Amino acid sequence: MPTANIHYYTNYYNAFAATSSIGTQTSDWEINSFVTGDISPYTLWRVAKTTGGTPVAGTPTGAYANGFNLGTFGTLDGGDQVIQYHIYPASKVLYYSSSTDATLRNGSSILSYGDSYTLGSSLIYSGSISSFTSWRIAFVTNNSPPFPTTIYGNTIDIASLSTLGNEMYYVYPFVVCFLEGTQILCLKDNVETYLPIETMRTGTLVKISRDGYKKVELIGNSTIQNSGTDERIADRLYKLTPSEYPDLKENLFITGGHSVLVNKLTDKEREGMIKHLGDIFVTDKKFRLTALVDERAKPWASEGTYTIWHFALENDNILINYGVYANGLLVESCSINTMQTKANLLLV
Repeated sequence: MPTANIHYYTNYYNAFAATSSIGTQTSDWEINSFVTGDISPYTLWRVAKTTGGTPVAGTPTGAYANGFNLGTFGTLDGGDQVIQYHIYPASKVLYYSSSTDATLRNGSSILSYGDSYTLGSSLIYSGSISSFTSWRIAFVTNNSPPFPTTIYGNTIDIASLSTLGNEMYYVYPFVVCFLEGTQILCLKDNVETYLPIETMRTGTLVKISRDGYKKVELIGNSTIQNSGTDERIADRLYKLTPSEYPDLKENLFITGGHSVLVNKLTDKEREGMIKHLGDIFVTDKKFRLTALVDERAKPWASEGTYTIWHFALENDNILINYGVYANGLLVESCSINTMQTKANLLLV
């Protein structure tokens, strides 16, 4: 049986240990030539180790594109043993559209990847991270705990999160939104009326739980790939029903990170909020309770791509949000700061 010349892996640790290969090739040493297996979408590689020969000095830190001939780095060992190269993608951060894909390290669903620990920079794959500007970490290849409660914006250097070398971070966007079609209580022609969120624009007057009405300062939309399973994760849609929330006029669909406003939290809810967001937060003198943590909110098992919206209301303090009414239920709006730096929305 022929010996493989090149073995492909998704990360340095697997490559160095020679476990969980995603592809091999036996015909030559040209990267991505006659590969058995799926190495997409990776296009740039580093050498973790070799067998039967020694690559030139510095090879483990060099990055080699598809089509490069690794065979120039060594000779046959004893005239018989073929040098085998164990290589992995030359990337430090891999960007995904969902936490599920990021956790599974699904190569075919990568948005992009970069050769820098500074988020949003040095992208070396022709994919796109689109308008996404803030991220959560789903997985780290050194097997240290991920950091799901922390939100990191573009330009943030996450290298300090690990003291080990050669780690790779798998990240996904942070989103908190309403499903398109959600009815928001507004003031139109001096009459309180519910408006579909997608029809609201800058200047629309929105009813708040205290002090009357506030103008929309920012409003935007994005899309979310909703799972068809019942897995409780942040980046999916949850269904809130009138049977569980009597104030609702109809079903409400919000993302897992979006909060309803409640008068009190149970001990279990407090524990869940601290785990999910790192602390307990209050809006308009009521506690925030995310759909992810709230057991009354059920994962909406409708697989597909959906348009989601969110908005921020006028305030001299860009960190403050308000209580607003969505389909009759009191929920949180977005702060101006979050809309500008973390919401990952296309403003309209």
